[in-house]
Amino acid sequence: MDTPELRKIVHTKLPFICADFLGLTNIIEEKPLNQVVDYLDAFNYVMVETNVYCASNITCLPKIQFISDSALVFIDNATKSIDFENYVKHMVKFLSVVLHKTIYDLNHRKACKRIPLRAALAFDEYIGMSQSRVFKTFSKINYSPDDRIDFYVPIITGKAVVESYDWERRQNWLGASFCPKAYRCMNDEHSKLLEELKSLKLIIEYDVPIKDNDVTSRQQKTYAINFNFEGYYEFLRYNLEKLEKQYAAVGKDISGKYKAAKIFLDFCNGRGFVISKQLLNNGDKGIMTTSRQP
Repeated sequence: MDTPELRKIVHTKLPFICADFLGLTNIIEEKPLNQVVDYLDAFNYVMVETNVYCASNITCLPKIQFISDSALVFIDNATKSIDFENYVKHMVKFLSVVLHKTIYDLNHRKACKRIPLRAALAFDEYIGMSQSRVFKTFSKINYSPDDRIDFYVPIITGKAVVESYDWERRQNWLGASFCPKAYRCMNDEHSKLLEELKSLKLIIEYDVPIKDNDVTSRQQKTYAINFNFEGYYEFLRYNLEKLEKQYAAVGKDISGKYKAAKIFLDFCNGRGFVISKQLLNNGDKGIMTTSRQP
């Protein structure tokens, strides 16, 4: 069974995101499936809504594929007209707003709205397709050579997928950052874009906390995604600190991830890295959380 669509790879370097909903695996194991759906709906809503509202100067929206407790955000590689730097800006804005919104809701009265998120952004080659494909089947089972099966085939694989998955898992906090290879790529090949993202306060060079083999903790310098939007610092910090103390009181290791996110938030705010609410499309409307104000 040949798949000629997979051979139509147009681009050898595209941005790719792997994001993880921390704690969802335990929720899946402990709760009935009909309750798990509420968490997945909330996860899906914040990702899809933000993807739409952050869009500007791109030819098509990145696609989002959910797999268990993870979300993969990618661009259909068969798309011919892709401006790499515009898509990087979109992905960075997307991560910034998603992080802000999920941290804003960490103490939401509805448990399904509490989505601690960790993500990684990679730049490299990959196959990313999520549309229906029609294949001929030549099976020895009772099919004629003319039988055709139409089915949904999400195909996502490549270096960027491996890099982002690995870096997402190694980070030891609530937050998002560039994979090491993407960090070097920005420094070596995209200095103008790098300065633009820094001037907009969307990224900041930072020693991100990571774990090696889930044991040894250390830090590695890369570009971290800022989520400190104008007027929200105190509220975000309150949410992070409250959960840090709550989990520490019952001896859960995840408390350290909240503490690391709080330290990063303080780092950004202390250096004046505060993102303007008017930076993104539609300003504050439809992007930031409007149901509750800090």
